[in-house]
Amino acid sequence: MRLVFSTESFKVLGRPYPNFPLILSDRMVVLQEPFEFLVNECIKRGRVKSEGSWEVYGSALYDFLAFCHANELDWRDNSDRDNTILSVYRDWSIKDCGLATSTVNARLRIVIKFYKFSLRKGWVNSLPYQIEEVKIPTSKGFLAHTDTSGGWKATPDVLLSTQKTRIQVLTHGQVKELLSSIKNTEHKLITRLALATGLRKQELLTFPTKYIVNPAGLSGSRFHVRINLKPEDMVLKGSKPRGIDVPISLMKDLWRYIQLERGARASLSGEFQSVLFLNSDGLPWSSNGRGLNKIYNDLGLSFHVRPHILRHTYATHSLYLLRKLNCKFDPLMYIRDRMGHASLSTTEKYLHVLDILESNVMDSYQSELDEMCQGIAQ
Repeated sequence: MRLVFSTESFKVLGRPYPNFPLILSDRMVVLQEPFEFLVNECIKRGRVKSEGSWEVYGSALYDFLAFCHANELDWRDNSDRDNTILSVYRDWSIKDCGLATSTVNARLRIVIKFYKFSLRKGWVNSLPYQIEEVKIPTSKGFLAHTDTSGGWKATPDVLLSTQKTRIQVLTHGQVKELLSSIKNTEHKLITRLALATGLRKQELLTFPTKYIVNPAGLSGSRFHVRINLKPEDMVLKGSKPRGIDVPISLMKDLWRYIQLERGARASLSGEFQSVLFLNSDGLPWSSNGRGLNKIYNDLGLSFHVRPHILRHTYATHSLYLLRKLNCKFDPLMYIRDRMGHASLSTTEKYLHVLDILESNVMDSYQSELDEMCQGIAQ
């Protein structure tokens, strides 16, 4: 059994879907049930549009089916109600593979979706789990009065209980250490863009060159440049457009990078590339973004750095600074819109971060970010 990803030649109703996950049997034949599920979940339903999410779905389902195959288990057989196939797979993932609880639960949720789909299609007669009621924390946000759950939630009994992980945020000193440790121009600019805008990993790696303009020809704010992100230009979660504010100082450096350095790298592939940042071969970065994680790991820093930590850092420090200034708008709403959050409750999590961090940690960030916030507040 193998997991492969399609090329441009793979088409659904005449439309190509490159990088689509395909699970093959030992005879290199596409397994029909997983294929139909992935097409339905990732293409037909239209809620899983990111190629990175396609890989997550394909990898999770492949991991489960490969486990069944290696242990000569039939995923359709749910006759043992006391020791279901999902509970066996869950325990193997935790005890033998040493996976984190969150990782196991994430995979289980995808496999559970597969079983629900299989039940509707008639491939299985029952589901390999039971539904139970679990106690959940009640909302404390401004919409708490609309919560009718009573603090209870129905959930599959195979899922593991988890504790909320604290949002990781870099301190001012860590930001300075990180930036000073990066010697490669492209890597440093990617990092600065993440810290100054809160872009997601996929958004950083597909950020188009066309959004970079000559600051000398700009009018308006002397602190930042508003860029309207569009799904036809780059990968955006949910394909929802939004605006970000890029500090003028960073825009100047990005413009200088395009004029002086990017051309040499782009010429290596011999092809036109619309994205701003290219790898050492002059090609766009891999959609899974693991190369970026490796770059940060290789720095040998005493603290963890991931693109999502940079995103959290931007949101937390920006919210802190905007709340200190005399803004004519709600800082929380501003951060929500810049981050592209679907719900304000997601952004409210950063208020809790501000409550638990020491004030001296929050007192300063990057000078350009401080200036940007002042410009926004005016």
